[in-house]
Amino acid sequence: MLIHLKSLIAEGKNGEALELLKDEIPALPEIEEMAAFLYFGNNQFDKTIVLLSPYLDNDQLTSDDETYMLAESLFQDGRMSDAKSLFIRIKGNDTFHDQACYRLAMIARHNGNTEESLKLLKEIVEKGKDPLWQKLAQQDWEFQQLLIQ
Repeated sequence: MLIHLKSLIAEGKNGEALELLKDEIPALPEIEEMAAFLYFGNNQFDKTIVLLSPYLDNDQLTSDDETYMLAESLFQDGRMSDAKSLFIRIKGNDTFHDQACYRLAMIARHNGNTEESLKLLKEIVEKGKDPLWQKLAQQDWEFQQLLIQ
């Protein structure tokens, strides 16, 4: 199954790879990681959480990619406090810094901490590396400024 799954993913046949996983996923870390990647890419956040949460519980998330997928999935599922600790963990990674800060800002706002939210948004605007996240952070920062005036 592992070789077939890798082949489908390499060929960009993610739909077929998902079909292959629809019955039962063997409890092998490499297959579970690929399945989580596929589910995450297909916005099936609940399935991503089911696959990756046991690795978090055992402190065995092996990459920032896995941590990011679980953090974003938890965020999308409304589990803000669980997502927050994971976004903090990957905030130092350049690849995920801007998005992690943005999600942390949204969580802070959700929790009523406007000051922290504005601080994180400003950090993205001033020090971020991804123009898309910088633009989004700027818009949200301006919007929140209007709300508090």
